[in-house]
Amino acid sequence: MLVLASSSERRVQILKNLGLDFVQCTPDIVEISDGDFVFRAVQNALNKARCCATQYPGDVVLGYDTLVVVDNTVLEKTEDSAVAKKYLMLLSGRSHIVITGIAIIAPKRKIEYTAHEITRVWFKKLDEAEISWYLDSGEWKGKAGGYAIQGKAGMFIEKIEGCYYNVVGLPVHRTYEILKELQILQF
Repeated sequence: MLVLASSSERRVQILKNLGLDFVQCTPDIVEISDGDFVFRAVQNALNKARCCATQYPGDVVLGYDTLVVVDNTVLEKTEDSAVAKKYLMLLSGRSHIVITGIAIIAPKRKIEYTAHEITRVWFKKLDEAEISWYLDSGEWKGKAGGYAIQGKAGMFIEKIEGCYYNVVGLPVHRTYEILKELQILQF
């Protein structure tokens, strides 16, 4: 059985949409904030997967951690509208990267596999009215970077280079290829 080591409803919905059988496990970890961005995303994903693997040692555990990076700064999840406004102003009219660390653990098979995916996202130049409208929507709450590409913020995205699902938080194709390579998912 697959175990999703995440509290993210977006990740849950992606796996449901794929028709995969899985259970959700909410990992209890302290995320690291040191090291380069790829290391940080991968290590956090691995720590989440390891945490849930202790509860599901006979299963395959999927862990993810997504970072939004602009100007060498990580735009963390926020519940503060002033911070979200700052994020939107930083993202406005330019590109940024989204990094997702991936960890797949199957303890009984002695598998611990890590990878990462990077997507570049270009925002249109936002005016004050657009920023205010988006802030009023509340959609930004609890989202890395203060936006949700799959929601209202999708109107602000000019283009992406890379995996769309990576920006949502679960790089589907990369995950599928890894599961196939490890002979965990076969058709």
